[in-house]
Amino acid sequence: MADKFLIAPISVGLQNDVRPWLLPDSAFAQLNNAYVYHGRVRKRFSSYLMDQSVDAEYQQFRSRLRIRLGTTDENGDLSGTIPGKNVTFPTGFFSIGQMFSVGNEAFTVTALGSPATVITTGSGTLVFDTALTVGTYAITGGTALTALFFYPAKPVMGIHTYEVADVNDEFTIAFDQYFSYQYVSAGGWEALDFAVANNIWTGSDSQFFWAENYRGIQAYQGYMFVTNFNAADGIRYWDATNWTQMSNASLTYDAAGNYIKTARLIVSFKGRLLLFNTVENVAAADQTFPNRVRYCQVGDPITAVNTPWSEIIGGKGGFIDAPTTEEIISARIMKDRLIVYFERSTFELVYTGNQELPFIWQQVNSELGVESTFSTITFDKSIIGIGQNGIHACNGSYVQRIDDAIQDEVFTIRNLSDGLERVYGIRDFFNQLVYWTMPSASNDDSNYPNKILVYNYENSTWAFFDDSITAFGYYQPPADAQDLPGNFRHVLAGNQQGFMFICDADGDKADTDCVVYRNSPSLQITGINISDLSAVTFTVVNHNLNNGDFVAIENVQGITNLNGNIYQVTVTTLLGVNAFTIDTTGQVDAPAGMYTGLGTIARVSRVDIRTKQYNFYAKNDRDCAVNSINFYIDRQYCVNSSKVVVVDGKITVDFIPDSSTIVAKSMVLDMAPYSTLYPLEAFQQQIWHHVYPEAQGSLIQLRIYLTDAQMVDTTIAWSDFQMHGMMFSAQSTSNRLQ
Repeated sequence: MADKFLIAPISVGLQNDVRPWLLPDSAFAQLNNAYVYHGRVRKRFSSYLMDQSVDAEYQQFRSRLRIRLGTTDENGDLSGTIPGKNVTFPTGFFSIGQMFSVGNEAFTVTALGSPATVITTGSGTLVFDTALTVGTYAITGGTALTALFFYPAKPVMGIHTYEVADVNDEFTIAFDQYFSYQYVSAGGWEALDFAVANNIWTGSDSQFFWAENYRGIQAYQGYMFVTNFNAADGIRYWDATNWTQMSNASLTYDAAGNYIKTARLIVSFKGRLLLFNTVENVAAADQTFPNRVRYCQVGDPITAVNTPWSEIIGGKGGFIDAPTTEEIISARIMKDRLIVYFERSTFELVYTGNQELPFIWQQVNSELGVESTFSTITFDKSIIGIGQNGIHACNGSYVQRIDDAIQDEVFTIRNLSDGLERVYGIRDFFNQLVYWTMPSASNDDSNYPNKILVYNYENSTWAFFDDSITAFGYYQPPADAQDLPGNFRHVLAGNQQGFMFICDADGDKADTDCVVYRNSPSLQITGINISDLSAVTFTVVNHNLNNGDFVAIENVQGITNLNGNIYQVTVTTLLGVNAFTIDTTGQVDAPAGMYTGLGTIARVSRVDIRTKQYNFYAKNDRDCAVNSINFYIDRQYCVNSSKVVVVDGKITVDFIPDSSTIVAKSMVLDMAPYSTLYPLEAFQQQIWHHVYPEAQGSLIQLRIYLTDAQMVDTTIAWSDFQMHGMMFSAQSTSNRLQ
């Protein structure tokens, strides 16, 4: 008679520090696009564009970073320069894939020039000159008396919350390389403040924006101070109306006229504004002080006549260099203590209470530090950051690694192309998770992150998601809208094309009948060539996809029989970072027509899990035979009233014996209810469903995943997956030594 072995609750997650046969029963040798949560395995978070109040093809208009250029006249005409205040752009700003919109019309740049080649979904025409550094445009015959927007299509470089007086009603400011933007709930994203000529940032796509809320000239004024650690841009502050660059005079600190130009970090602490890892103009030349912190006077950090940063007037400003030559990388406050991470060490900046020397350095650890500025996450009892040798937690007294279960993964972060600068973390308070974007060392075709490392800090478990996100932040909608609770802090993400989307562990609730778990349509299609149906070529700037990935094609205008389908990417390496191909020869209806714009791509992430290698009789020196496995899973089946959305959950279970790579048996686990056999299943939230391996071996491993055929079926690929436990029905067999 078979023995029963229950694997529940599931509480360990990804663990690869030992061989799979040595893992705990509820650990996983591989956990991709799924994670352990409250005793079960759950599919990765869903994501959806910020504004779903309009039809799907127009949602990208309000969910991308954009600049309002003006309003068309009664004929639908408007001309000018971008953005309209004598801005001179650096080389490379104007690029293929940039877009204009007026009403529901889209104009997409497919080739640069004087004029550029532009395709359109409407009846209007756009003449756009990209050869100049000012960007002249002229639209004729567009939608009359309607706002014209320009989409720079640059990577999102920071998402920060500007603190205002109302409780839990702060608004979000986002940055790309050149501009800042505010989300207007009734109208999408709009660029902020062009009152000052050439008021743009000029950093690279790895110089992310650090922001700190602090007082202004008066104590009642709330300002946001921002740096991208680019000396040419300096330090700027937002006062709810305008951006202002801190003047050289206000940042002057000595009688010789030397002044601070910028800093890597800005932190407010003990009534002062602190600048870490500074660039200073000394004797008319820029000098970097990587181990330095400068502090201003208590209160006003701006007014030059008050000499707020002066180091020669007692009780004003000053500086103190750390006793190390390492560079300051990041800093966070925990319980009124300021922890500062260097490259390979950790210090505390201790407040003395002495106004002449308010701070001193105290070393916490001499071996463990942080290498990624935006990887640090603050908790009540510790601060976590990603360092050279692991993921470290500092509680103020000591620093220790917390990633022993996945101790080699930190070494897979790409070092080239400023890979360490691109690691960006955020804490999801509601779901008790931390997400870090990570560019993989194996991803040679793109500089942008292609992975998300997930840490469940409730039970210290790990997982990986496939996604391309450059920056995280928070968004608090002012009122309930589009299934987003008002004033609730949602996790907001931005990508390399300037798309902004919500990360939601509870799925995309845009349809009220069926909840789908899918990736956001957050890549714009610039061009489509269907001349070869076996290799339909898509131009998608910085797509960050690899051979074998799956994508959903949506919102394409001008070409039929592509929308709503999922395809596997066939070629990327030969086409570079801006194009890939798919094969449509198997379709009943072949694609036809000419592309006019608005198409989007959504990555389709494959759930791919490998369990430990089980042998329930190893202590008895016996092999193991498994007759059946009963999975306790969430029921997955839904058809909405109009049958626009269908969820019909299925997943494949492979049986792999004897620590091999050979699949002894492949089985489909149906997550829809067996309504005919068991009528009550249609009303149950969780159900027990069997698979029957009927196989044996010295070790038994399961791979739980979506096959290629399942990945291209939207009813399966976009359904949820939640597994609460497994019940093995097993028997001991022969002794391997016999």
